[in-house]
Amino acid sequence: MPPQFHVRITGTKSLRRVFKQLRRSAQIRAARDAVKAGLSPVNKAAKQNAKKVQDTGLLWKSIGARVLPRKKTTNKNLVVGFVGPRPGKEGMVNGKKRNPVRYAHLVEFGTKPHKIKPQSGRTLRLGRNLFVRGSVNHPGVTAQPFLRPAFDGRVGAAKLAMAKAFRKSIAREVLRAHKRGAK
Repeated sequence: MPPQFHVRITGTKSLRRVFKQLRRSAQIRAARDAVKAGLSPVNKAAKQNAKKVQDTGLLWKSIGARVLPRKKTTNKNLVVGFVGPRPGKEGMVNGKKRNPVRYAHLVEFGTKPHKIKPQSGRTLRLGRNLFVRGSVNHPGVTAQPFLRPAFDGRVGAAKLAMAKAFRKSIAREVLRAHKRGAK
């Protein structure tokens, strides 16, 4: 399960009262702005951590943050944000296309020793000019976590950034509602 935290609106009663008086769309906009701001410190830390991973550089270049569109969530009152490798950020390595979305979890969590079997026939291709009959024992790969430490190390900064952005968004939405009411 990906790391997560939940934020509950607390503070002065007047802030909660003002938030509840806003239109539903304004509430969602304010929450989306807050989540987007909270993702930024975690995203920066994840990129820094991924630069340390022995890789082609595609992994850290692919890391980004995004807020999931409301239509993609089952609960329309929920605002969800992600930090991790983004689709469409693949590159070429030794003449082969590599997509960090497909292997980032293997870097983060590592792999156990396992047997690799040929998909069809009896021959397994390893590299450009190396063919092996039958299966091969893979030694496994040690984990090189880059996302979890970023999350754990920056969750406090993320919450502060969310609170600051939330206050700013609520003030903006109140002004917007006031202008709309004055017309």
